Amino acid sequence: MHQWCKPIGMRFLDTAIVSGALTRDDYWENRAAYHRIDWIAPKWEWVDPLKEVTADLLEVRAGFKPRSEAAAERGWDLASLDAAIDESNRSADELGLILDSDPRTVNKSGALQVALDQLNNNEPEGDSQDGQES
Repeated sequence: MHQWCKPIGMRFLDTAIVSGALTRDDYWENRAAYHRIDWIAPKWEWVDPLKEVTADLLEVRAGFKPRSEAAAERGWDLASLDAAIDESNRSADELGLILDSDPRTVNKSGALQVALDQLNNNEPEGDSQDGQES
């Protein structure tokens, strides 16, 4: 990917500048900086996506892979991914939603969601609204 795309990208940028299709006043002085492009091939999908995602999660948590690399393998740059997650979280918060997919409030089993529901209803654990044990 890198060996194939780099010369094409460099030629494309040079041609775009010379033709006037793209204008950057400092292009020729900073040409090397403009040519620093990360070429990342999309990740191949495997037979068992659950195992693949679990492996990526474990690698990121163990520090063997940065979040930016895991995001790039799925076609995201980390800043865009973080912005999308932030937007989704704000929307959920504004609507008072507690989603099973939100690690800020819920663990994988959803246990915290039950506890938060009980706190929001001011009920002691195990009590229902009619006062009977559940």
